[in-house]
Amino acid sequence: MTGMRSRDRGHISLQRVLPAKENGISLVEVLVVMVILSIAMASMFASLSIGEISFPISTAKADLQSKARIIMDWISRDVRQAPVWEIGSNNPSGSHMMFRKVVGFDIPGNVYELEKDSLGNDIYVDYEYNATDETITRKVIIAGAETRTWQFSNITAPPFFTRTLLGNNIVALNQADLGNANAVIITLNSQRQVGRGYNVPHALTTEVKIRNE
Repeated sequence: MTGMRSRDRGHISLQRVLPAKENGISLVEVLVVMVILSIAMASMFASLSIGEISFPISTAKADLQSKARIIMDWISRDVRQAPVWEIGSNNPSGSHMMFRKVVGFDIPGNVYELEKDSLGNDIYVDYEYNATDETITRKVIIAGAETRTWQFSNITAPPFFTRTLLGNNIVALNQADLGNANAVIITLNSQRQVGRGYNVPHALTTEVKIRNE
């Protein structure tokens, strides 16, 4: 502490001499502010990015769920009307099913009446999965000619399965196991790309017991 003597009204007083206060901002303070601003801006952009992608993802999921249920209901309804031996005798696989649907029962003959057109031609329902196009195509075939066709897209894997003899394992649809299981398992794996290459997946599975075996 340094001081100086001053004379005031005949008295000597000791006054403290303080260093002058430095003005301006130090480099450390500037760096701290920059770091805080960077963190705040990164958080803001992250929030905007999440908000930007979350809406299309939710929309895509809802759309996939809706379409998968429509496809599943359609296939399940067809399969329930087919005898197990009818599916089995038409070379079933994980990618293909073809069959005639039951429309009645001939009591005197003790046989099922299968769907025919007005000319007596058999009507077949044919489902085929195309891995390249990722589609399932449903065709109605009469006298060897395709008369009506529907196509379901964004299906990423073969959809048709059944169970092994003891029911412990799920395998691709085939004649032998289908004959033992009397059931077709349908699994629809679908996917859609949104935003910046983000893939939205969806899976729906149901097991159709074939009661008119």
